[in-house]
Amino acid sequence: MNPFSVESVKQYIAKEDIFRYLNDREGIFEKESFWRERIEAIMEETLRLAAIKVTRAESAITVSPERARIFLTDYGKVVIESADLAKILKSAHKVHLVAVTLGHTLERRIQYYMSGNPSKGVMMDACASVLAEAVCDMINDFIIESEPDLYHANRFSPGYGDLSMDVMPKLAAILNMEKSIGVMLSKTYMMLPQKSVVYILGASHVQDETTLEICEHKCYNCQLKSCQYRSKGSL
Repeated sequence: MNPFSVESVKQYIAKEDIFRYLNDREGIFEKESFWRERIEAIMEETLRLAAIKVTRAESAITVSPERARIFLTDYGKVVIESADLAKILKSAHKVHLVAVTLGHTLERRIQYYMSGNPSKGVMMDACASVLAEAVCDMINDFIIESEPDLYHANRFSPGYGDLSMDVMPKLAAILNMEKSIGVMLSKTYMMLPQKSVVYILGASHVQDETTLEICEHKCYNCQLKSCQYRSKGSL
């Protein structure tokens, strides 16, 4: 069985996060059976339309916290500049680079609903965002279970903290994203299809505070300062 299949990811879906994406601060969607059943049906449709594709790479690294740089030593002169990421990876000896997409079919259906049935489009967009995060959680578990002697911290994506989106072309080239999973970058480095995620996961022989920060709800340690939920005070 494909370890990254739609069937495999179902157990990782945090349905309560759908309500957060819908900004359901009053709990209307969550409390009323009509909305819960509708969202459940839309999530089922989202799962049917999703075509999960994953590409991964690894690299040994050297980290220079004082210069806020991470050197991917397996890829020549590739350097990532980020003080936040350098802090997280200060004890790491390697990184996993991961890219995930839910595919073009789901993307087109979301756009179709947005133009003709906006409320359903918004709900499917939320379901797709939660599904993409669930796929990342599933891959994290797969990686961690395959490296039982190593310690891992939270995953980190371009756009978090001070890790600029400018790094995306470097990661896209290493992961060969366009050819391997059909993900392209726009002029502003946004991924197409939009329901795609790229992240970096460090691995270390040493257990320290950076490998102890993994929590049950990843939002509490998230570095994305522009998150609408953080800015509106719901976290």
